[in-house]
Amino acid sequence: MSADGQAHGSGNGLLEQVQAAYAGTAELIAIHAGYRYHWYACLAEHGPMTAEELSTRTATGPRFTEEWTRQQTAVGILAADLSTRPPTFRLPSEAAAVLLGEDGTDKPTLARALAEACAMFVGRADRLVSAWQHDRSGYIDADEPDRAWLQAMFTGLSAGDLPGQLAAVAEVAAVLGRRPLRVADLGCGAGLHIDAMAAAWPDAHLAGYDLSQAALDLAAQRPRRPGVTFRPADAVSVVDCGPFDLILVIDALHDMPDPAAVLTAARRELSPGGVIVVAETPYPPEFAGTCDPAERLGYMTSLFNCLHMQIGHSGRAAVGAVVRESQLIQWGRQAALALRATHDTGADLRMSVFGPRSASLTAG
Repeated sequence: MSADGQAHGSGNGLLEQVQAAYAGTAELIAIHAGYRYHWYACLAEHGPMTAEELSTRTATGPRFTEEWTRQQTAVGILAADLSTRPPTFRLPSEAAAVLLGEDGTDKPTLARALAEACAMFVGRADRLVSAWQHDRSGYIDADEPDRAWLQAMFTGLSAGDLPGQLAAVAEVAAVLGRRPLRVADLGCGAGLHIDAMAAAWPDAHLAGYDLSQAALDLAAQRPRRPGVTFRPADAVSVVDCGPFDLILVIDALHDMPDPAAVLTAARRELSPGGVIVVAETPYPPEFAGTCDPAERLGYMTSLFNCLHMQIGHSGRAAVGAVVRESQLIQWGRQAALALRATHDTGADLRMSVFGPRSASLTAG
């Protein structure tokens, strides 16, 4: 519906949209299966091959494997050679780059992250939607490892770019030259941003904080550099852990119970001239009641993920996934912070750089 209550497009247009959504959801589940059973990786390494050969190599049911290869061909992912009997299938290089990465290995890609997210939501759909009736979370403790793994997959897509993105902002670059550099990451998840910072600044002291033990367990599985620590604590618990030259809150502030309190605690732990970098998805300045690609994804993420994380501790005050710049500025003001700069990362995130209202940002 538009702001004046008029629906966008005709009834037939809406029906086409629903049909496309149905097909898209089913196709994402089929892509999820391609990863789950290593069909894509097998085709990339050993193809072209028949469905029977693919079934044998991956120890999967021959009939479903055959149907999957035909479905993947019908949607344009696989290519079939019908001159042979039975036909053979291959994964074109362009598709392999999207699904498996440029080097062709079976590693996290955006395509895989989206397919895995869809599979997680669909697998828990009844429980998640039932929770909407009473404003409660539809997730249970047993879901946490899967959620932490999925979040790490999304984070890993851009975590390696973080040092360069930070250095591109003058207000942040001013503190990055400090030695030793002290950095805190609030809502650090599996610690992938910490890893990227440690690689760029090996002598830095880096501290990650997160309430999810499942996420911290993922961090513990990787080799830890000297100077890196992780703590199972909420973001407000950084009190007396500083001072820090740089405090990061990357795609996490909207999930915290009291964002203004988090920023207040962070401000108190800043060293003189230190800054806080909050990164969130950029959205239009206000809800206009029109179709917007960013809001379409943001509200879907709220309904199936973010609100479930927040509703238990925030109730109707839960923020959801859609946080606008005006809201960030308001939280900053409540924390006696001023917005110093913004920077679009090119990875669907916008960095907002905050500093104490009365303090200079000149590096000490």
